[in-house]
Amino acid sequence: MGNLRNYLTSNFRKLYWKNKLKILIDISAYLNQIHTAGYVHADLHSGNILLSQDISGGIISYIADLGLSRKIEESDSEGVYGVLPYVAPEVLNKQPYTTATDVYSFGVIMAEISTGKPPYYDIDYDVNLAIKICKGLRPEFDKSIPKCYIQLANRCMDANPSCRPTASDINCKLISFWCCMIFNYGETAKEALVRKKAFESADLIIPTLITTIPNYSQTKFSSKLLNFPNLSNPLNSFASKPLNFQILSNPLNSSFYDPTLQNCFISNNADNADDQCDDNSGWIKTKLIFSPFSHCTFCY
Repeated sequence: MGNLRNYLTSNFRKLYWKNKLKILIDISAYLNQIHTAGYVHADLHSGNILLSQDISGGIISYIADLGLSRKIEESDSEGVYGVLPYVAPEVLNKQPYTTATDVYSFGVIMAEISTGKPPYYDIDYDVNLAIKICKGLRPEFDKSIPKCYIQLANRCMDANPSCRPTASDINCKLISFWCCMIFNYGETAKEALVRKKAFESADLIIPTLITTIPNYSQTKFSSKLLNFPNLSNPLNSFASKPLNFQILSNPLNSSFYDPTLQNCFISNNADNADDQCDDNSGWIKTKLIFSPFSHCTFCY
C-alpha cells in the first residue's frame, strides 16, 4: 500500500473517519513505544508512515525510517534534518529533540490525514515558512472536522512543548474517539452520540473536499538539512491549554463498569463537558482486539 502520503493522494475520498482514526491509533501506539524505549524519531512525517493490510483487509500502519532516531534530548550539532512543515518550532530554534518534538510532527500528520493535502503544499519550504511557523502558522482544518479532533491536533502543535500531550495520552484520546464512533461508547450515552454524529457528519463531507494539488517535485516532501538562523521564539496563533489527564474518582458508565478496571478510567478535564469521551481501557482493549477494523498495537 506504500506510505501514508501516497495513500492519501490516491484514496482520500474512500478513507472514512473510522479508518483515519485507526491509522492514527496505530501511529501513536508505535510512537509511544519509541518514546518508552528512551528515543525520539526526529523525522516523523507522512512519507515515513507505511501502510499494509491485515488478512481481513484492514489497514495496518507502521512508523518507518528510524535512521535519524536518537536518545531523548540529544542535540545535533550539524543542524536539523527533516521535512520543514513537520519540524517543531523549538527544533528550528536549535533546541534539543524531545518526545514533544515528535508529538508536534504527529499533530501535523493529524491535519494532513483530515484534509488529504500535504501541509503548506502551495508555498515554498524555505526560511519564510520557517519564520511563519515560529510566529504561529499551523495547518488549516476544514470546518466540517469535529471540534474535539481539531483541539487535540492543535495541542499537539502547541508552540510550548510542555503543553503538548504525550504519545500515550494521544493514543488513549484517539481510542476514545474511535469507540464513540464504532461502539457508541462514552462517559454518557448523550456525549457518545454527539461525538458519533460529528464524525459521521464529517464523513458525508469527504467526497466534496478538494484534494487535488499541483504537481511538485517529490524532493519538496523529502527530508533535507535545514538551517535557518535568527528565528523568533515560537508562538501560538490559537488559544491553547494543556491536556490534564487524571483518574476519575467515580465510574463513568455503570453499563460498562468493572471494579477491576476502575483505575483505567481516564478523563481530560481540559475539554468542555459536552466535548468529552473518556475510556475504560480494559473494555476498549477487548473491543479493539475482536473488532474487524482492528490491528491496534495498544492492545498487545
